[in-house]
Amino acid sequence: MRALPCAAAMAAVAASIPFAVSRAPAEAGSTKAPVAHFAPTGTTHAVETAIATELGKAKKSIDVAMYLLTSESLAKALTEAHGRGVKVRVLLDGAESKLALSKKTDLLSGGVPVKTIATSGGVFDPKFHHKFAVIDGAETIAGSFNWTEGADLVNYENVVFLHDSKVASAYEKEFESLYSSKKGGTGSAGNVVFAPSGGAHALEKRISDEIAKAKKEIVVAMYEMTSTECLSALEAALGRGVSVSLLIDARNATISKTAISGIKSKGGEVKKVVLGGTGIHAAEFHDKYAVIDGARVLTGSYNWGPHQDADGYEDLIVIEDAALAKSFVANFSAIWTSKVAHAH
Repeated sequence: MRALPCAAAMAAVAASIPFAVSRAPAEAGSTKAPVAHFAPTGTTHAVETAIATELGKAKKSIDVAMYLLTSESLAKALTEAHGRGVKVRVLLDGAESKLALSKKTDLLSGGVPVKTIATSGGVFDPKFHHKFAVIDGAETIAGSFNWTEGADLVNYENVVFLHDSKVASAYEKEFESLYSSKKGGTGSAGNVVFAPSGGAHALEKRISDEIAKAKKEIVVAMYEMTSTECLSALEAALGRGVSVSLLIDARNATISKTAISGIKSKGGEVKKVVLGGTGIHAAEFHDKYAVIDGARVLTGSYNWGPHQDADGYEDLIVIEDAALAKSFVANFSAIWTSKVAHAH
């Protein structure tokens, strides 16, 4: 998942790709409405700009847990925040932080404390896969979006800005545990679930529980899907008459073949998202979200699979907000009917 910038050659791919920004009514306990941004935004770099704007508002603290951080503008925003007296701390995946484009060295040079979680970098080995930030202990930024220029330019991504004290508290607790003792999976509370969860498979269980509540419709946009537990829940939903539609990254269709065939065999619909580019410059359908009954959004860093749930570092958040859910459904529908989505 190394979304690296490739300038003009990749900008053309992004030109016809839908994105949206949604502002939903504030939830109870929130001070502001949740906001969802969707990539790709092409050369406008709108998602990076939105994140940088929030970082620029920080008064006391910024904690960032990120799989891959190569964005020049976001590294600059973190360094500038540190320079004006904001307490900034960054956690990165160990293997990814060694990439030439990683901003780890730049951040350290600017005085920003950076720690890494040791990982091997192997394709099937556990990853420090988080993509979240907590600002002033009050605002949470979470979703599928690694802080890279390529993610904004050509990838399909989502990021949600939440002003909710309970959500921020859960993410902050997880960050503190990771930063102080490198122990993850400790901050789960309410509608936020973290991995690693070992044999409990807490993320798969929560997703399956949410799917079990569905009455009418489930749409799923996923980079890859290998969870048999989540698949069984979707098959059961189809069996009771719930509509299920899946968008999956075409390059991961083989990895996700059991999920694809299972959903189709029970009457669900599946489309592969075919994007341009090759190798490290390939655009990715990198979303990891679901919307249930047009009312609940499930998003975060987590591709639906057992291994990262048990041993990797992931986050899942359930957001019960019809207006926000509507924006995710609109994003899903725009992709589903676009030229990049092909019937499987």
